[in-house]
Formats: sequence, C-alpha cells, structure tokens
Amino acid sequence: MYRLFAFLLLLNMAFGHFHHDFDFHHGDDDDCDSDDSGPDSGEFPNGHGPHHWPGPHHGPGPHHGPGPHHWPGPHHEPGHQHGPGWGHPWHEHRQESDFDKLARHVISADKQVYDSCKQSSYSRVRVLAGVDLYSLKYNLQEFAESGIKVQIKHRVISVTAEAQGVATFKDLRIIPEIVNATTATWFYEQGTLTVLMNYKNPLKTEVALGCTSNINESVIDVAKSTNSEDNLRISS
Repeated sequence: MYRLFAFLLLLNMAFGHFHHDFDFHHGDDDDCDSDDSGPDSGEFPNGHGPHHWPGPHHGPGPHHGPGPHHWPGPHHEPGHQHGPGWGHPWHEHRQESDFDKLARHVISADKQVYDSCKQSSYSRVRVLAGVDLYSLKYNLQEFAESGIKVQIKHRVISVTAEAQGVATFKDLRIIPEIVNATTATWFYEQGTLTVLMNYKNPLKTEVALGCTSNINESVIDVAKSTNSEDNLRISS
C-alpha cells in the first residue's frame, strides 16, 4: 500500500513538471504561429523584434513602407502618378529667358577675353576708334614681323606672334558691332603692330537696326598691308 501511494505521488509530480516545461517553452497558443519573435509578434509592444537596429526597413514586415527605400525624393511607391499640373519641386526647372540666355553667353565671352588678356597681352594693346578707321595697336618690340599672324572669325580677332618659332604672344578680342571685320588689314612698323578696320557706316550717322543673319563663320586670314596708317586713311 505504501509503495502504491509513493508511485502515484511520483507520477503526479512528473506529470506536473512536464506540463510546466511545456508552458515555459511554448507559451500561449497565439505564440505558436511563428518562432520568429519578430516585429509581428505581440511579445514586444514597441513593434520591434529582439534583433532591432535603426535602418530604412522597419515596421511590420521585413520591408515595410512605400517602396523599398522611402524618403522624400523622386522615388515613389508603385502606382504613384501625378495628374496634369501637379509636380514636385525637384521636377520643376525654371525656364531660362532669352534675356538671361543672351546675357550668360556674352558674360562668358567677356570672361574668356579677360582670361586670355591676363596670360599674355596685358598692357600691350591699345585701341583707337578714329573718325575713319577702327584700329588696334600691339606693342611687339621683341617679335619679328615674320612671326605675326592675324585672324578673324565673325567678330573675334586673334593676334599671335612667335619668337624663334615659339608662340609667346596671343590676344583675343571681340570686335564691336559697328566695325566691318572683313575690311581688316595690318602692318608692322617700329615694333608696333597695327590692325585697321573700316566702319560699317560713318560715325555719327543714325542707322536703322534690323534683324540680320549675316554671320561669317569661316576664318579670315588678315592680309598684311604695305601702306602706312595715313595712306590707308586716305584710301578709305
């Protein structure tokens, strides 16, 4: 009788220990759906699993939110569309006006002339807008006449000079609109290079301005003249 009572007592204790272990490892029936213990489980009230770190992928599911990488920007969630007239600031570009565009090109050209001047032609060039002729004068004392080259393309004039076969002087200028660049000629006298050009119209003459497309994009090799400035002034 004593042995039977002891056997039943041990059996009851063993059954109770087994039931306790089962509850410890498995918990409620709701927790048995998944062993991830991740953000979807109710075990962690803040919505994050035991392995939580900051990052763009958080919240319910491994990749939650509009798009795999959601932040303010041009990446929209699937199906995102804009109707007519609706746009984002990063899609909108202010259209450049004709005024701004022309000013930008002229400013860029003047900056390039300035950069060229700093390199080699500073204090070497003088300009004279005479009554009959427009002239550019270059102080090239150390250069020979044979090394001088003058070219014009539209309204840009290039003057280069070589010393012992090496181009050591270069000057770029923009010729005024009132000057007829196709009439340019040059001569070299006593260390001074003089480039002469006629005006399109006599000075102090009122001229109607029209819309012209008379733009010569070819390069003109300006010819050397055998006449002096006075002779050219008389012949013009």
